[in-house]
Amino acid sequence: MLQEEIEAFLEYKKKSGLSRNTEAAYRTDLLQFLQFAEDMGCAQADEISGSMLSYFLESRRRGGASEKTLARQISCLRGFYRYLIHEDLAAHNPADEVSAGQESVPLRILTEREIERLLAQPDPSSFTGLRDQTMLRILCETGIRAGELGAMQLQDVDLRILLLTVNRERPDVRVVPVSEETGRVLTDYLRAASILFPSRQSPLFPGRSGQNMSRQNIWKTVSKYARQAGLGNQITPAGLRTYAAAACLREGLGPETVRQRMGYESDFAIRQILRQIGQEKTTAV
Repeated sequence: MLQEEIEAFLEYKKKSGLSRNTEAAYRTDLLQFLQFAEDMGCAQADEISGSMLSYFLESRRRGGASEKTLARQISCLRGFYRYLIHEDLAAHNPADEVSAGQESVPLRILTEREIERLLAQPDPSSFTGLRDQTMLRILCETGIRAGELGAMQLQDVDLRILLLTVNRERPDVRVVPVSEETGRVLTDYLRAASILFPSRQSPLFPGRSGQNMSRQNIWKTVSKYARQAGLGNQITPAGLRTYAAAACLREGLGPETVRQRMGYESDFAIRQILRQIGQEKTTAV
């Protein structure tokens, strides 16, 4: 988890000769970042996007942080993510997308047309294509995290009542619904998966080794199809999570219901999405 990764990074920097004062500054910077990540409902480093970091910097600026402090914080986060990438704990560096002096950019919420283009990319005629199409559809519709998706097993799917169980063995277990259309896609996928992986305890989405796909591989899968769909290089599972939350809010679900369904620890992310939706409506008028 993010807290453990921060401690590992600080220990690594300490061994490389980091002074006590610099270590203390890094710790402060990273703990502030950790609090922000938790408020956004992000438990893992890969769930943070460049636009989220932009919001983080803007909140720090509004809180009175100087540009010098913000520049140091970005440098710290850039080094933190480089460490995570080196250790195969992250697949991208969102700190490379921001700078201390830039203005806060709007939180990007993908459109329905963009999601349709994304879902059209995998070729379902192969098992891998069918697996990837099913994963993308679940991410876009439910907003579950990449790590949560990767940990799911066949037994976590109940197509009779169109429900998925997330985090079955953890205290934060929750049940999320899927649409009939996604249920049909899952039915086709499970029919193919049951032949290759007959046990109910088998991974729902296995990688090449037959084990659960890692969140890094899920991130890379999303990124690959996003590029194929012409959506650029910045689309991550966190962006699909934001889309799913926005879609639920637009359909009339209450903020607290969406927060619980998505597994957000606080309402911070929901408030940011609601603000962006409100700005889009104002612009449309």
